[in-house]
Amino acid sequence: MNIQTVISAPIETCFELACNVDFHKSLDTNSERIIGGKTSGMLQIDDQITWESTHFGIKQKFVSKITALTSPTHLQDVMVEGAFKSYTHDHYFEKIDDIHTRMNDIIQYEVPMWAIGRLMEIGFMNKYLHNLIESRCNAIKEKAEQIARKQ
Repeated sequence: MNIQTVISAPIETCFELACNVDFHKSLDTNSERIIGGKTSGMLQIDDQITWESTHFGIKQKFVSKITALTSPTHLQDVMVEGAFKSYTHDHYFEKIDDIHTRMNDIIQYEVPMWAIGRLMEIGFMNKYLHNLIESRCNAIKEKAEQIARKQ
């Protein structure tokens, strides 16, 4: 899955928001919130975050670990505990010019239970996950552009 977002803000602003745990906490909802691990500040390599979420009426815990971080161009988080068989999320940031950034989110995941899981993935998981990640991308875009307008 690949989600591209063009943001009218400098690359550094976009990257910093993606790494800012306090910003992500401000997006917490009843269905998704940070409950453990790194709970404030800026993400660093090897940090872990524990999310609690309710999806499809089921309360779940998802622990991700920051496995790559190259400022201001790349951040990778990998699931170390959760409902997926595997889950890797790469956040790439590309400077278009001094005031525009392309954020490219690449998500690779595998659901458990081969046959049933594959049907879930094809049937609704791709769309559900796409919408969830896209909402986070849009939040970064909105906040980064708000910061850029003030500069």
